[in-house]
Amino acid sequence: MIKLIKSNIHKDRGILTTFLIIIIISAFVLQTGFFLKGYEKRYDEKIVEQHLGDGGFLLLADEEKVRETMDDIPEVKDYIIHKTFWPEDFVYTKNDSDKEKNMESTLFFDRESYTALDDSNFVKKDESITENYIYLSLYMAYYNGISVGDTMHIKSEDFGDYDLTVAGIYEDYLAGNPYSYQSVILDDETYKEIKDKSDEYTLSGKTYTSFMFMIYTLEDSVSSEEDGLKLVNDALSAAGIDSDGYDMELAKVGFESVVNIMATFMESFS
Repeated sequence: MIKLIKSNIHKDRGILTTFLIIIIISAFVLQTGFFLKGYEKRYDEKIVEQHLGDGGFLLLADEEKVRETMDDIPEVKDYIIHKTFWPEDFVYTKNDSDKEKNMESTLFFDRESYTALDDSNFVKKDESITENYIYLSLYMAYYNGISVGDTMHIKSEDFGDYDLTVAGIYEDYLAGNPYSYQSVILDDETYKEIKDKSDEYTLSGKTYTSFMFMIYTLEDSVSSEEDGLKLVNDALSAAGIDSDGYDMELAKVGFESVVNIMATFMESFS
């Protein structure tokens, strides 16, 4: 009888322990789901904190002409122009892998001039890597399974080959989502070498890879970001400027898409 009682006690303890573990895991997963669902609010706060504006355009045009056009739009409060290049033939391999992946939707920036970022955007960063490095936007890094410390070999028929170390991963609220573009940041020396070639090829007509990435902010009198996007696009088109633009709502939806899928899954699991 005593042995039977002890056996039941041990059995009940095992069941209780298992039950407690399930509760703890479920609570953690549910809390994580709530955290991810709250990301929309944090995204909105970041847009305001970093003055990221109401929309963006990728432009292939003379900068002076773009500035003259934007200055003549009364509904635009201000704008910032970032220099970038967009070579669609770049591919990369990771570490010792021979499997190539394309970078056709990737905009290349340098750290100093890309003011859409500050230190708070970095999810992870290795300050000890000071040359021949690359920073990746969050979506690009996680989607492709790339981590800080990995080696990326990027190459292009027109621009050459480069061995770079991943030195950081950052959140890019403007050009870091599957609905628009991805962004990467290169060390100054590598960036300048490729950008100089890009400018030369663009001016000669060999390839059109040097662009401007313009962020604009609307006056409060504009009723919606969608209306503002149409105003700016119409003005650029009237000036004969080839442009591709989107408002912050599209950037927001794209940036949050993966996060919301994860949150829904976690809530269902819990």
